[in-house]
Amino acid sequence: MFFLSENRLTVVRDTEFLVSDMYNDLTPYEAGKYQMVSDSKKNNWLLGRFAAKGAIIKYVKNAGLVNLQYSDIEIRSGNNKPPTFLIKKNDIDYESIIKNARLSLSHSKGVAVAQVISGEFGVRPGVDVEKIRTFSDEIIKGFCTDEEYLKLKNLSSVDLNHEATLYWCLKESYLKALGVGLCLNPKYIGLPEDVSLLGDIYFTVKGTPVATNMYWTVLEDGYIIASIII
Repeated sequence: MFFLSENRLTVVRDTEFLVSDMYNDLTPYEAGKYQMVSDSKKNNWLLGRFAAKGAIIKYVKNAGLVNLQYSDIEIRSGNNKPPTFLIKKNDIDYESIIKNARLSLSHSKGVAVAQVISGEFGVRPGVDVEKIRTFSDEIIKGFCTDEEYLKLKNLSSVDLNHEATLYWCLKESYLKALGVGLCLNPKYIGLPEDVSLLGDIYFTVKGTPVATNMYWTVLEDGYIIASIII
C-alpha cells in the first residue's frame, strides 16, 4: 500500500496482501456481499475495500485518532451511487469526524485506488484506475467528443492507447464524482484541450463549462490513476 500525497490517494496492489487477510477484515455485511461477487472479480473487489479502508484510516488519523482497525470499518455501495461507509466502533465519537467525509474507490486487474476527502460545501471526489489498453475505434467514438476523437486518430498506436485510456479514466472519474455512474454518456463530457495540465481545470458537460480539480498519474507498470474533485 502506498499513498499519492499530491491528491490524497491510497493505492493497493494484489501482490502486497494475502486474500485471507483481507477477507478476515470484512464485516458480516461485507462478507455477505463478497459471496455475491463472481469468482473472477472477488480479488479485485477485496482490493477495492482494502484500499478504501486504508484511505479512511488515513483520513481519521489526520484528525488525530490512530486506533482504528480495518475490521472496524464497513463499506457500503449501491448501483450507480457513490460508496458510503460506517465505523462500527463506539469508544470514540467517530461520527463527528466522518460526517462530511466522501469516499470514492476503483479497482482494475490487481490494482485498487481510493480517496476520502471532506465533503463540506458539497465537494465530491471521483477516482478511477485503468490498465493502459487498446480500444476499438467504435468504442473510442462512443466515449469521446468529435474533437477528442479526431485528436486521438492522429496519434501513433502507442500514444493512442495511452491517451484513450487516460480520456476514459478522467471521464469515469468525473462521472463518479457526479454520483451518476454511466447514466450520463461520457461522450457528453469534454476534457480540457491540454490534459497534461493538473489542478483547477474546466471540463464541459454538453457544452457548458464546469469547474473541477484534476489529477492523474501513470504507474510504472502501465496503470493510469485519475482523480476528479468537483
